[in-house]
Amino acid sequence: MKYYGIKRAKRHEELMYWYARISTRVKTYLPGQRGKLWKRDYDIIFRNGFRLSSFENKIPENHYVCLDHIVTSDLILGEEISKLKSGLKWLLMNQRAGDRFLALPVNSVEEVFEKIDNMDSDLLAWHSWIDCGLFDFRGNKIQKSIDYFSVNVRVVNSSFLSLEFSVFLSEEKKKELEEIINADYHEDRGEARKYLSSGIKGKTIIKYTVSRYPDYTLKAKRINDFISFLQWEFFDALSDHFPFVIHGRDIQAPRIDVFFTDIDYHDDHKWFWNSMGIDDWCGQFIDERQKMFFPNALFSKERSQKRLIYIVKDDEIEAGQLLSVKDEVYFHMKDYSCDYFQHMFASII
Repeated sequence: MKYYGIKRAKRHEELMYWYARISTRVKTYLPGQRGKLWKRDYDIIFRNGFRLSSFENKIPENHYVCLDHIVTSDLILGEEISKLKSGLKWLLMNQRAGDRFLALPVNSVEEVFEKIDNMDSDLLAWHSWIDCGLFDFRGNKIQKSIDYFSVNVRVVNSSFLSLEFSVFLSEEKKKELEEIINADYHEDRGEARKYLSSGIKGKTIIKYTVSRYPDYTLKAKRINDFISFLQWEFFDALSDHFPFVIHGRDIQAPRIDVFFTDIDYHDDHKWFWNSMGIDDWCGQFIDERQKMFFPNALFSKERSQKRLIYIVKDDEIEAGQLLSVKDEVYFHMKDYSCDYFQHMFASII
């Protein structure tokens, strides 16, 4: 299902809202008491709607929050290892981005091929993961959205391997996302629901009510949807070459969104952080500059078990200096991302 059904569900929600609004409005023209009752309902539900919060959810002045990258992972069945090898060889032969990162140590194609060819015995016996390198989508329309990505093969258990990707967005997409993050976001959207009510003379009639959500919740939902659409496009571009278990079933694979900021999280910016989709109480500090937020509250019906948010206080030191928090993030994800994903895999399969 394209975009995991998110766009279709939103269109259906919008159509239901406008159908409910128009049909209720038309009934206000009924003669007599019936029209008056429908007009009262229309005014209460649609005309006199109110925002559940009037708090500003824009980014604090003179600060920034930006998505550095996302880390996402999907499962590969152990018996599909030959297809996995074939997909990795396709990446190495066609999409390698090593020429863009000359300062990085790069294994020869032959060395990587040897690891892949010995994967059945060598990976399970001696290694928990294989670093396959950096890649991009040159020649593919998705290169407008994805700048480059890394690929790791990891052992999950005796039945599954996983492909773990660190995905870096293009400058164009990062700017689009930053515009949403920075804005004081407002939206009048509501979700229409049918219910049965007693009308004149006791006759049962169908009416509508509208559930409304705070602006910070709608902003968090939009941020999540924006990244989810790009995640779907990423997996879709690779799905012809890899036997993904989760994406192959039209289910969204788990991911970790890594954000860098110059905001001290201890400062009180509650409504902004809520608009990012995070709450104080559902996170764990890694150290004083890094905090991982676990299943986060967007819409109550969509409390996600498939997404973590990793907030990092940037120290403005370039990666690779061994003193940078960016290096700490890299090593933390290298050591613990598999554990995070195993927990999320368990909630999906």
